[in-house]
Amino acid sequence: MAEIPNEVTRHLKALKGAAKDLDALLRILRKAADAPMLQDAAVRAFRSHWMTAEAGRDRDAVFAWLAGLETDLAAPVAVAQATFGAALEDGLRDAGLPLRGRWPEWMSGPFRILVRPERGDAALDWGPGAESLETAPLDPAALVTRIPALAAELKARHAPDAFPGRLLRAWRMALAAAGRTDGDVPMEDLVPLVALQAQGPRFHERPSKASWSVQYDRVQLSYDLARVRVVEQDGMTLRLRVATRDQTRRKGPLWLPDDATGSGTFFATARFERRQR
Repeated sequence: MAEIPNEVTRHLKALKGAAKDLDALLRILRKAADAPMLQDAAVRAFRSHWMTAEAGRDRDAVFAWLAGLETDLAAPVAVAQATFGAALEDGLRDAGLPLRGRWPEWMSGPFRILVRPERGDAALDWGPGAESLETAPLDPAALVTRIPALAAELKARHAPDAFPGRLLRAWRMALAAAGRTDGDVPMEDLVPLVALQAQGPRFHERPSKASWSVQYDRVQLSYDLARVRVVEQDGMTLRLRVATRDQTRRKGPLWLPDDATGSGTFFATARFERRQR
């Protein structure tokens, strides 16, 4: 049997991929008949696929069809984007939360909202992409409900009186594990140790997955540090070291909000120093 030329193989694969993409596009268009942003994202994704397709009658017909869809969607998409932002701003204002930015990205205090029409959802982050929280429906009302709820959950777990002691013990535990008695500890090393300190008596009496009752992660540590600001315990004061540009490219440094507008700073390490008299 003669070997199939590479050009034929590539063409057949392209046809198979196009058929798959078209099927997905049609499903989205049918499902999102009243959601122009989703339709627009689907059309653009399909167009990007066909940009690499070979020229021909079919390609020209597809582009003509896409151009018509994009023209029909232009006005509804613009309206949808404007109303989305306005509804988000009004709802969060009623909840006492600020909002700044514009489509498709906003900051509501330390929470980032990134709309992703191509996925049909919105990403919620702590800080400008610093820590991923969750995804939410592409619906302003859902975001207006969820963001205050996330803020309330962080506040409910915040224990300002106990936090300095927990952090100091976590720092000392991290030093002991490294065979040291003093110095800087990476922020990522402190998170699980503070989480350990935050657990209730049941866990410390009988440690197990079932008795681990307090959710504590990087976002919670960031929230706790931002709320307490000056951490002092047993004559010791916490010092944080700002992360370098290279350090911020990895996951280790911890982002802390500086104010209510969503500005913040990445910190790489922490240490306690004896308070000067």
